[in-house]
Amino acid sequence: MREFWKTICNTVLPRGLTQWFTILCAVITLLGIPYAFLKDINKANINAQIDVMAYFICAFLSLLIIVLVFEEFRWHRKARYAEAQSRLHDAYHSIRDAWHVHFTNQSHSQIEDLITDALGHYANAFSLITGVCCRVCIKELICFDPKAAQPEHRYVVKTLLRSATANGEVEPSPNDTKDCISNNSDFLYLYRNPNEKRFIVDNILNENGYQNSHSHPPGNLSSLPYRSVCVWPIKKRFGVISNKKKDREDDLIAFLCVDSMARGAFNDRYDVNLGAAFADTLYPIIKQIKQS
Repeated sequence: MREFWKTICNTVLPRGLTQWFTILCAVITLLGIPYAFLKDINKANINAQIDVMAYFICAFLSLLIIVLVFEEFRWHRKARYAEAQSRLHDAYHSIRDAWHVHFTNQSHSQIEDLITDALGHYANAFSLITGVCCRVCIKELICFDPKAAQPEHRYVVKTLLRSATANGEVEPSPNDTKDCISNNSDFLYLYRNPNEKRFIVDNILNENGYQNSHSHPPGNLSSLPYRSVCVWPIKKRFGVISNKKKDREDDLIAFLCVDSMARGAFNDRYDVNLGAAFADTLYPIIKQIKQS
């Protein structure tokens, strides 16, 4: 019998109708309080009772405003994740097409163009989620000096691909230079800590010891074209990674970077997994590009 009425409610009463019915019941209840109060009003003390009624209405409206502000603060960003699904689908769609081009032995530049499109879709998704303009790029990890004494001095990063600007043009890399990871806090941190799945900074100007090779003059972080940044490693794990072992047990090939001029743009609770999923998706196709 219980299942029967449950089926009736789910089929006869649409979800939107039940929500409106709940709201209507709440309104009737709230209006019933002042109605009952005014019904038995004492004419001899009418002014005092009206004042009490006014206080009640003001307190109720104030509480309602507080609840609405809290709910907006609580749910507005979560709702944006749902709106960004179409952009995320477009990004994965472009990665799928890149694999198709690879399997059909077509032009290598076509693969890069499709991945660039994917980065653009992902930048649009993050821009929608955060409410500010975001950029996305892939930094390729290259072994530059295998004989260096310190492991972090052996590797450099180079911009492999970058999302397009608002005008549809791909932003050129600064002089197309190779940057040592030891001079870049984000890449160095992820290289030294293989169990970490992200590097995130809300405001680089307030981050003690933050380094970037492209600050001019060196150490002048205000010259950089971003304030908040989130970076994920693009890699494949081969087992449980221990920081005490000398030999790495993962194949770290690149970094996925998202940044913005806005401060505190990224959410460590939700955005981390969103970017980590995309970084894992990029690993095999970036691996093919590096080997070709």
